[in-house]
Amino acid sequence: MSTSKYTKTVLLDVIIPVKNRDEVLQSVDSILAAQSLIQSILLCTPAECMAEPHHKQQSTFPAVLAQLAQWEKIQIVTVPMQQFNKSILLNCGLVAAEAELILIADADILWTPETLKRLVQTVEKHDRTIATVAQVRESQPQSTAVQRDRYTYRIHPHARTPTVEILPVTDDTPHRPGCGLICAKQQTFLALGGYKEIFRGWGWEDQDLLIRAALLGYTVQPLGEVTHLSHSDRSRNPDYQHLDPKISRDRNILAALQSLSQGNLQGDLPNKLPLRQTFRSIRINLPDGLK
Repeated sequence: MSTSKYTKTVLLDVIIPVKNRDEVLQSVDSILAAQSLIQSILLCTPAECMAEPHHKQQSTFPAVLAQLAQWEKIQIVTVPMQQFNKSILLNCGLVAAEAELILIADADILWTPETLKRLVQTVEKHDRTIATVAQVRESQPQSTAVQRDRYTYRIHPHARTPTVEILPVTDDTPHRPGCGLICAKQQTFLALGGYKEIFRGWGWEDQDLLIRAALLGYTVQPLGEVTHLSHSDRSRNPDYQHLDPKISRDRNILAALQSLSQGNLQGDLPNKLPLRQTFRSIRINLPDGLK
């Protein structure tokens, strides 16, 4: 008599921080095209976004959330907050998530089943690997997101005193990496302590997590591609309209590096795992544009 071997399907919880972004409907729809991989999609939003608008001119987003709440596999996570803080929303999503694998997504990303499958397979097979999206294509090729100058990082490992070097990106490719589109095991996010909540405005909370992961010996593997629904900077920085996104990003880079130089290798997740590795010090190298 023959015996059949069954393999467990490892499912994915998708966390999307979102405020006043109606295009999240399209993003969720694209994720559900690979619904056999999905356990749930957690839409993490400021509590105020659930309020019904008083005038027709006001946001239609509460109606979008109400519609999505009726969909199968959708969970709305509301978070009280005075000003939009993406890291807080992400950490609340990580606390609520129950699946073995987690994908951090954005409200304006269109996914393909192929990319989602590659992310899941890579992380499922390799315990200490974090998968990110290698290439983000803009729906509008001349978007400001492509034209803005960018920074990346390089880790110079050392047993006691590693160095984190921040470097300007010099290539002029019309595409960019999706550093904030991160797939990892739930235990990996818990070990990293989730996201640091020190950042204000747009930018760098994702690279900060990846830098900390690299320092702690995780492999960061870029793969696959997605489409970004291009939009103005006004949507990118909703509660910090007085700040150019470049300015808030540069401030956040410096805040992240100052925190690292003080030995803070974990984020602010309340249920993080104990840290097993520390360094005597972490050295920082900055480019002229950030000094």
